[in-house]
This record gives sequence, C-alpha cells and structure tokens, in this order.
Amino acid sequence: MPAMLLKKIRKKFLYISNDLGNLWGRNLRFFTAARGARILVYHGICEEGHLRYNNSFVTKNTFQQHLEYYHRYFNVLSLDDYFNRKWSSDRFNVCITFDDGYSNNYKYAYPLLIKYSMPAAFFVTGIRDTGRDILWNDAIAILSKHGPKEFEFQNTTYRTNKYAQYVSVSDGRRLTNILRQGGFDNKAQLMEQMAAFYDFRKTPQTTISGNS
Repeated sequence: MPAMLLKKIRKKFLYISNDLGNLWGRNLRFFTAARGARILVYHGICEEGHLRYNNSFVTKNTFQQHLEYYHRYFNVLSLDDYFNRKWSSDRFNVCITFDDGYSNNYKYAYPLLIKYSMPAAFFVTGIRDTGRDILWNDAIAILSKHGPKEFEFQNTTYRTNKYAQYVSVSDGRRLTNILRQGGFDNKAQLMEQMAAFYDFRKTPQTTISGNS
C-alpha cells in the first residue's frame, strides 16, 4: 500500500477516534483533568472559505465554538499572566494570541473576545514600514490561486502542484520553504515580480487580511 494512502488512512482514523472520544466523553475527562498551560496561536478569522488560500484561517463560527469551549473548561489568561505564571491550579491554562495582525482579527475576533471577556495578544506585522501592504507568504498564496500556473524566478522555474503550491520544477521544493531560508530582499523581489502577474488590490474578494 502506498505510503501516502497509509498516511491518509491514519489521519482519517485519528479524526474519527477524536469524534468518538467527544461523543463518549473521553476527551472531556482528559481536558478537565489536565493541568499546565499552553499558548494558542491563531492567524486569520473569516466568515467562510477558511481553506481558500491556506490552512491558517478558521471561520468566525468555529472561533466562537473554541471560545465557548475555553470558557467552559479552561482558564484563559493574558500573555503577561502567562509569563508571570499566574496560572490556575484547578484548570488547564490557555493564552490566546494572533499572529500578523490581519484586519479580520479586529472585525471578527475582537467582538467575540469582548463577548466572552477573554484577553488576547495580537502581534502585528511591521510590513508597512517597508512600503508594502501584504506579507510575502500571503502574496504567494493568492498568486498560486489566481496567477500563472508556471513562472520563472531567479533562474528557477516554479509550477503549481495539485495542492496549489508553487514548487521547483527541478527538485520539487516548495517556493515558500526556499524563501524562508533567505533574507527579505529575495521575498521583496518576488513580490515585485508577482505584482505584474496579478493585482489583488483590484479584486477585493481575494484579499486575505480583511477576508470579508
């Protein structure tokens, strides 16, 4: 049996096992008995289509369900209290954080955090200080859906695979992984080249940060 198929079967089994665990109360007993603390990292919140560009988004309804669960079973604390170890000894402690500072965090997440009286920390990108209004990985995600199926960058040809990810034709490496290993100049050069392929600013529905 191919390794990829086995991986999918194991993944499906884990999903089913977790669902059954929820039905039987097994997971609930685990959560209520758990002690300690963890930092939870969110990125984007949207109304729908959370997998449209990548897997770093959740829908507003899903996020609300998460908050309801945290409110019921966990102790939600601020980032300061987390690092000062002001933890509850009776519940598992979680700290909610958001990376990148998308405008959808304010539009969708903030009202829900207020509703449930939960603190959260937002880490806002400084990309605008470079004169740009989009993160390089978001630009690639949009281009892979709406841009060319193949293009050349720094003497290397990249082509979208079945997961809508740009990979090197020569060795199969993902473009995002290659860029993470380099400096910002390479990322900036790619974004300038991408602007000639597709202008997301003229198509509001492709915007990631607002994602309305």
